[in-house]
Amino acid sequence: VIFTTVKEELFYEIAETLVKEKLAPSWFKEIEYVQWTGEKKDLKFIKNVDPAQVILIDDYIGYVCEEQKAQWIEISQFGHPYSDGDNELKSVLTKLKEYALAQA
Repeated sequence: VIFTTVKEELFYEIAETLVKEKLAPSWFKEIEYVQWTGEKKDLKFIKNVDPAQVILIDDYIGYVCEEQKAQWIEISQFGHPYSDGDNELKSVLTKLKEYALAQA
């Protein structure tokens, strides 16, 4: 799912562009958009899942609920100026693997 501050319609426009430019996999344009309100990205907003089984990848700790911080993986903000050498997604993949090993 995608859990973002970007409005849903705009997110899907961006996702479509990223897929067309082959900067994201084809499934990305159809990813489930999570509707949320308030100041926190509470994992309880995600439908049909146990929030304890969810990992939140986000660049801003202020959006993370205190009781869900153990499920948060920090990602560096992607912002201007954009770098062709950005490898943050690879870094997060490594963190996800480490998280999974720690949970096993």
